[in-house]
Amino acid sequence: MSEIGTWEPWSGPLAPRTVSPARPVKRKARVNVQRETVTEIRSLEQRLANPGARETNESLAGLFAPGFREIGSSGRMFDVETVLGALGSVAERPSRSVISLEGFRVERVAPNAVLATYLAKVPAGPGWRPPTLRSSLWVRQEGRWQILFHQGTPAAEGRNP
Repeated sequence: MSEIGTWEPWSGPLAPRTVSPARPVKRKARVNVQRETVTEIRSLEQRLANPGARETNESLAGLFAPGFREIGSSGRMFDVETVLGALGSVAERPSRSVISLEGFRVERVAPNAVLATYLAKVPAGPGWRPPTLRSSLWVRQEGRWQILFHQGTPAAEGRNP
């Protein structure tokens, strides 16, 4: 996979805000996420983690928000075209291992955004990889959820999200 050459900070409504150290940050109470949203986000994550034989780059491309970025467990940055290329090659392998999503959680971070976190595991055997902690930022745009950011981090032994 190729990596993105430079990192440009986000702008817009989801951009991190700078806070003066003299003023403490007021934390809002967490807002519960509807069960339907959790089910939908888990299903979308499952499609990306385990693309089926029927999935095409075109069917998966609609899941990515404009400006999508990924920080892989290798520490490299990837754009949507690179990720789609990798997903396409994975879907074409008949004996690929299924990635399980354990400890799956979804938290609302803005009215139109949720953060999904989980531990991704591949069973021992062909295609085995060490478990990774994963997080994905999903935004609701034009009536559908799209992934804006994803990160995979090698999990310390015995750790769950």
